Amino acid sequence: MAAVLWIKRSNGLANKYDPSRIKYDPKEGVEDFAEAYNVDIDMTGAVSRRLGFAETTITGNVHSFWNTELECLGVIDNNLCSIGMDWTTKILVSGLTPEKFMSYCQYGDSIIFMNGAQSGAIRNGTAWNYTKPTNPRYPDATREYDNPPVGNIVRASSGRVYIADGSTLWYSEPFAPNLFRRATNFIYFPSRIIMVAPVSSGLFISTTKKIYFLKGLDPKQFFQTVIANYPAVEGTDVEADGIAIGDNIAGALPIQIFTTTEGICVGTSDGRLLNLTYDRLEYPKSLRGCALYTGKKYIVNLGGTSSDELLTICVSLNKLAVSQYANYNFNSMVKYDGKLLGGRTDGLFVLDSGDNDNGTSIEAWIRTGPTDFGAEEEKRLRKLYLTYRTDGRMKMHVAGDAKDFVVQDIVPANNELGIIHQKAAGGRDLRGRHLDLKLANVNGSDFTINEVRAVLVVLGINTKEGA
Repeated sequence: MAAVLWIKRSNGLANKYDPSRIKYDPKEGVEDFAEAYNVDIDMTGAVSRRLGFAETTITGNVHSFWNTELECLGVIDNNLCSIGMDWTTKILVSGLTPEKFMSYCQYGDSIIFMNGAQSGAIRNGTAWNYTKPTNPRYPDATREYDNPPVGNIVRASSGRVYIADGSTLWYSEPFAPNLFRRATNFIYFPSRIIMVAPVSSGLFISTTKKIYFLKGLDPKQFFQTVIANYPAVEGTDVEADGIAIGDNIAGALPIQIFTTTEGICVGTSDGRLLNLTYDRLEYPKSLRGCALYTGKKYIVNLGGTSSDELLTICVSLNKLAVSQYANYNFNSMVKYDGKLLGGRTDGLFVLDSGDNDNGTSIEAWIRTGPTDFGAEEEKRLRKLYLTYRTDGRMKMHVAGDAKDFVVQDIVPANNELGIIHQKAAGGRDLRGRHLDLKLANVNGSDFTINEVRAVLVVLGINTKEGA
């Protein structure tokens, strides 16, 4: 048999079905992987080891980020702080309730914050009380108004502030962010609200049971529909550019990306819900997480009662390709000043920076799963042709049906990051109707895999049942 294509362009991890059911296409090879570990997949489908992260001078328990172009906020050891581009910090509010994640929204030149126990606002680097004016004159000086409630989620949309507290969504008077009428200005849901995600035509709301869309700009005239009978994961919603998603499937306006118990979803500007991973990705159901939109990727950390138990999923948004990160245990992430930042119990870290995880090598690999190359006969792998880049060594693992992996070192022809075209030997033990390939780095080496072709010898043994 001549050389056949094994890997060319990848869609990344597909773990929702048995690896032996992964499709093989003679023109495209194996596009779905049984494993994609600590790798990124670019818009062409090339697979690379992900970048690492490095510590900063900020230590302590860091979480709950918020950023604008000029300012980054975060909670450090129960203090709400501004974080400078040079890692200097300024305490804005001290003595916050421990273990409470902060929610934020920007309204005009102020940033409103609350965590279910405390609330306030930041303007020009100074904190002030988020309460109603002493003598409000707008919109109706004769009417009684209430102070803003202290909820778990705060968002701004179409001139109003929305606050979720338990099962109730409160909303402010129009263009009066600190005036509320608790007797009339609320929407009640059957279960606790865990997400409020605004778009230009309304609000995506998730409770612990379902996802709703409230269409309209005036809450008194919202048209409410249930768009999913499963919930979002609290803390995973981020605003993103619609044009970054796939083949412009979400439109060009700002959209919301969030993780649900049944897949990673996009909430479009016109109120549609697009589940990007429902038919390919499975993961444990989680109550809470955190997420980051980089412009090209959506990275989400899910679950766990500590930062050591988090599952990290990365979606390359243009390609809609999925991979899994490991040792990426951050409880909050944000993009600020062109840098990606992650917070956890031992400090603040710069993400996507360098070749290791704060001194620890990044183990990375991909695995095709059992592949029959579209033929039922038993085959033997004679040789492998790889087109790739690396700054170190790689390992090739190949297994036939129900056999252990045979491991071989791949020593590159040169040690530069230029494109390498290289042959790797097969062997008589590498045989079966299905062959399973795993390519892994050694000692954290960087790599980019562009193409893999296999030279197979058909042994003429038909292993089809009943033959």
